Amino acid sequence: MPMVLSHRHRIHYRFEGERGPFLILYPPHFDSLQNWYRLGYVEQLQEYYRLILIDPLGQGRSDAPLDPEHYTLAARAGHILEITEELRVESFHFLGFGLGAQVGFVLATDFPRRLRSLSLAGTHPYSERNEVRRLENTAQLLRTEGMDAYIEQLKFQGEMSSTREAEIQSGSPEAYALALEAVAQWEGVADRLPSIRVPGLLITATAEDKFLSIREAGRNMPRTRYLILPELQFEDSWLTSELIVPEVTDFIRRQRWSG
Repeated sequence: MPMVLSHRHRIHYRFEGERGPFLILYPPHFDSLQNWYRLGYVEQLQEYYRLILIDPLGQGRSDAPLDPEHYTLAARAGHILEITEELRVESFHFLGFGLGAQVGFVLATDFPRRLRSLSLAGTHPYSERNEVRRLENTAQLLRTEGMDAYIEQLKFQGEMSSTREAEIQSGSPEAYALALEAVAQWEGVADRLPSIRVPGLLITATAEDKFLSIREAGRNMPRTRYLILPELQFEDSWLTSELIVPEVTDFIRRQRWSG
């Protein structure tokens, strides 16, 4: 089981594929890298790319330290660079959902020379008061009422498979709370969007509550376009790899053709 050490904490990753450019897959909050397999992404993408799949700290088989500094988005971007240095990967394409998309924005502003392209879904690069409040409330729920209460909240919002429920239950509620609070404290990168020159694809849907913010971000990033999916919410698009994979592979292929 490949691991990289960051400040004495183990970060689990997997490597798949034998040819093509490197593509990093970074999941949303609470999800492990196993979901890239379960949802069909690895099967479809490994034919074209050498995939690097990451369990973020606090998720999957990675450690779950109880120090908030390890969960900042800047720290998470640093973890990615540590893994790529371990693998001797100089540059890579990046696909991230939710938390992964926010990490992608940090990579694009702080380490643009390492990125060949950026495909992001389920979030935007802004700090918005209503989202900050929601993240803080969820962190408080995890601390005061525990994982069962949080899962009941998720079930109320929509269906949940037994596999996903078991995966969330296996995590640390305190680590989850710290991760959410780190994102709540993120100031975003709104002022730096015009300086992002990495080719980008922002994936959204009109039914998604972040739709307008994602579309606005795409308009402010010079080399970025956005893809509007059918009437889906973020959770639906994450689960529907057959919608995402063809668009991402076509987008990355176009970057290769353009040099």
